[in-house]
Amino acid sequence: MTAYFILLHKLLGQTLGKLLLRLKVTDLDGRKLTWKAAALRFATFAWGPALWLLTGVIVYAVIKNTHVSFTLAKLHGRDLVVPGIVIGLLGLTFLGYLGGLVLAAFHPQKRALHDLASGSQVVYKLRG
Repeated sequence: MTAYFILLHKLLGQTLGKLLLRLKVTDLDGRKLTWKAAALRFATFAWGPALWLLTGVIVYAVIKNTHVSFTLAKLHGRDLVVPGIVIGLLGLTFLGYLGGLVLAAFHPQKRALHDLASGSQVVYKLRG
């Protein structure tokens, strides 16, 4: 998946989805992205899902051999502190990730966080 995005953005300037929508990713001068810019664009775009996956792996590794059994009537607030912290942090990272994408709606050049970080832009290709 990582190679797909980096390679296609570097070599062709577009993924299959962008090809179908006639979009192309270029640097601010209209040239192809450098390897560094393509990798930085992907890393900035994928930090949220990567963090969520890492959190899932860590939680699984910690509790994989744990048998959890409880009665709701006997559940105490202190039992929910760690799950609450994990869910809260995941929620905050979701808001941060979403904010990086929504930035494009308010940015004067319609560039999302991954475009600003990598010095890229998405352009619409006219037919012809």
